[in-house]
Amino acid sequence: MNIIRDLASQGLDERTLELLKLQQEIRKLEREAHEFEALKDDVERQEERIEQLNVKIQRSENTNENLRMKIGS
Repeated sequence: MNIIRDLASQGLDERTLELLKLQQEIRKLEREAHEFEALKDDVERQEERIEQLNVKIQRSENTNENLRMKIGS
């Protein structure tokens, strides 16, 4: 925003200043969108990892149950 004030002191008209403010806001939103996408990708990777671990847990539980049945028979 200091840049905008500096430009205003240089005599730029109100419409030009407003356009500059909007451009700054657009850049900020683009950065936030990029950060959001990166976080979203990270969450998806973590969800996939959780699913893989759940499958391993299920297999382990099945193996344990099979061993109990063999030991019991």
